[in-house]
Amino acid sequence: MTKGKAASADRQPVTVSLEGGTLADLDRLAKRLKTTRDHPVATAVLRFVDEESACLPPEPGDPLVNLPPYRDPTPEGLALDRAGEEAARAFAAFIKVGEDCIERGEVVSQEEMEKWFARRVDTRGRSAAAE
Repeated sequence: MTKGKAASADRQPVTVSLEGGTLADLDRLAKRLKTTRDHPVATAVLRFVDEESACLPPEPGDPLVNLPPYRDPTPEGLALDRAGEEAARAFAAFIKVGEDCIERGEVVSQEEMEKWFARRVDTRGRSAAAE
């Protein structure tokens, strides 16, 4: 997969056949990422192995059982990891606010919410279907 470069000792080349449209999409993606085809292909394979391995029942002695999650070591990948971690913290904080409201008894029933929503739609005098 590497253009004009020898594979390092820990990396081995793999050959795949792709349809023309997929290859064109891959080339566009690589161009947008400012990298070669290798990077998105290797990333996809690593993610696939990680995700599929997590879905399979473990086999005795299987080295993939304790496979750590894939972390893209590139600056872009690390930035995405940090963004994902920040988003997870923000979501957890959002959920905590709701849990705190529930503990204080500040809740709205489904029926009350449906009535509120219906009033809101009525006061606007329109519906999405009419627009």
